[in-house]
Parts: sequence; C-alpha cells; structure tokens
Amino acid sequence: MKTFAQAPSQIKIAIIISLIFLLSYLPEISLWAQDKMDSEPYRTLANRNIDKKSLDLALTKLSVPADDPPHFWSKIANDPKFPDFHRRSAVFELFRRNIRAGTLLSEMTRLLDKPTWLTESDIMEVDMLQGKIPVDIVPNGTIFSIAVIPEKGDDVSAIYLRLQGDISYKDFVSLMLGQGGTNLDNVPIEQIAFDEH
Repeated sequence: MKTFAQAPSQIKIAIIISLIFLLSYLPEISLWAQDKMDSEPYRTLANRNIDKKSLDLALTKLSVPADDPPHFWSKIANDPKFPDFHRRSAVFELFRRNIRAGTLLSEMTRLLDKPTWLTESDIMEVDMLQGKIPVDIVPNGTIFSIAVIPEKGDDVSAIYLRLQGDISYKDFVSLMLGQGGTNLDNVPIEQIAFDEH
C-alpha cells in the first residue's frame, strides 16, 4: 500500500483540494449542528428543570434514525445537576440511538465518555440461573446487566449486553468505567436489550 508521499502528484493535488473544500464547510456544519441543538425538541431535552411528562413528550419528537450527536446524551447523563429520571432517559437514548449489535466495546466506551452515572455495583454478570432476561443465552457468550441510575425500592431499569466469548467481569467493569487496561476494545456487542421502568 502506497503512502501519501509515494502517491502520484495528481492524486496528491486532488486530495489537498478535497481537504480544503471540506475544511471550508466545517464552520457551516458546526453551525448547523448547533442550530439543531438549539431547536426543539433538543432545547426542551437540555432543560434541567423540565418534569417527567414534558421530558417523555419531547422524547417522542426525536427523529428516527438518529441525527443528533451522541455527546448530547452523554453530557446530560454525566451531569449530576440533572434529576435522576432525566439522566436515566439520556442513558437509554444514548444506547438506543447510537449503540447496537456490532458496535465495538471501544466505540461504546468512547460514547459513554467516562460515565459518572455508573458504578461497579451497577454492573452484574448474568447467568442462566438468574431468571428471565431479554437477550438470548448462547454457548460461548457472556451477558452483563447494567443498572441505569437505580432507585431504592423500585424496579431497576437496565441495559443488557451479550458479548462473544468468556469475558472477565473485572475487565468489563474496568472498560465500562473508562479505566482502561483491558484487551476488550475490539470485542463487538452481539445483542443488546433494554428493560426500562
């Protein structure tokens, strides 16, 4: 494979012109993204003072497929100034809109952006003896349940991930909390499911 320095002059010129053209549009792309985030339903969703009913209504107005930046959701989820119900919804939307089967764990942890809403005690490895779960149990697979900002005494909202292979709980927790030091970056999510209350 040739490097840029080894490429013919015409290709180098075409690449440089393409980059200049793209860079000239970056401010407009950024402005478009900012305008979008300043419009509805995002303005309502970013309001720390809305009630649960208004939040739920705004969530129904989101575009499908997702065209909002993932950091919009991770920023709310990681901000303790938002009420727990608001942060919980942001976590679920971040996963629903950006993380699916085939997503690598490295990409998922990048999108979570060192989640302040998550602790080690919120992560549990699931085995088949623990009752009904919303993902398939398969040979040579590991399932984790991630409790999303649990409330005392209530049903716990959770996200379930099935990964291929025998995945260490310690390594998975370290990866999820953004602590690094694992070899799980290139492991894809095989199945994801939500149990939201």
